[in-house]
Amino acid sequence: SSEAREPVTILVGKQGFFFDGAPLARNQLESQLRRVWRTDAQASIIIKCTNDSPHGYLVEVLDTCYKVGLLKLSVFSM
Repeated sequence: SSEAREPVTILVGKQGFFFDGAPLARNQLESQLRRVWRTDAQASIIIKCTNDSPHGYLVEVLDTCYKVGLLKLSVFSM
């Protein structure tokens, strides 16, 4: 039986990314999201953006999610 996973939260801030609360280097984003996809291809991803986060960071997260096949995305601004 497959258990429903908690959604993964990615915080996009001025200083970069946080993955479930832990700092995540930009060059680790794709490998981390691939790991999530391998665990649960239907995982929900919550992307929270701070007011001062660069727009390009959000685009990078969205593009990387689609690239690895994670399609259940929610985007919020804080």
